[in-house]
Parts: sequence; C-alpha cells; structure tokens
Amino acid sequence: MDNRPETKYADTGEGQIAYQQFGSGPPDLIYMTSLESHAEMIWDHPIPAQYFERLASFSRVLYFDTRGSGGSDGVALGKPPTPEMWTDDARVVMDAAALERAAVVAEVEGGFMGMTFAAIH
Repeated sequence: MDNRPETKYADTGEGQIAYQQFGSGPPDLIYMTSLESHAEMIWDHPIPAQYFERLASFSRVLYFDTRGSGGSDGVALGKPPTPEMWTDDARVVMDAAALERAAVVAEVEGGFMGMTFAAIH
C-alpha cells in the first residue's frame, strides 16, 4: 500500500477507538488481532503490511486498536477492559465505518474476541 490509511476514531462513550479502513469490497472484513496492536505502526513492518495489502486487494478491511492499546485511548490502572468491552468496541467501530455486516478475521488474542463477536452479532 503506497499510503498509510487514515486513522479515524470511534467513540465508545468511555473513550476513542482508533481504526483504519482500507481496500474496497465486497466482501467487508473486520480484522481482530493482538491486544497490543497499533494501526499506524503496523505499516512500518513489511510482512504485516504486505498481508494487509493482499487483504485490501479483494476486500474492504476494517482494522482497529483495542481499547487501551495503540492509538486508542488508554484505560484506568486497575480497571482493565473486559473481553465483552472489546467485543462491544468492534461493533462501535463497525458502526462508525458504516459497515452493517462483515466477515470476521481473528488471530492471536483476537480469536476469543472474534468468536464472541460472531456469536453475539
């Protein structure tokens, strides 16, 4: 990808979630990954950048930093986000990006979030 996607922010009511949208669909994908992601910095690393470029070649991808990580707002010490909060954040990001439906791509710690999100929504 020649240019980094613009980072936007979705409001959870308790803070801002950083997200990027790139590529064009359908299909639409929501990408859930490690709880230590950083949407802007991921593009500095050739292997993940190539992976996302490939996904963007055939789909619209929604990538976000979980609450308390990357470009998203931090969380209070001693009050870590729950898995349910992270799952709700995915819905908030989809609403902000105007994605009604999306296939879930989940890896690492995002696997639990992806399974929970798919079961609820």
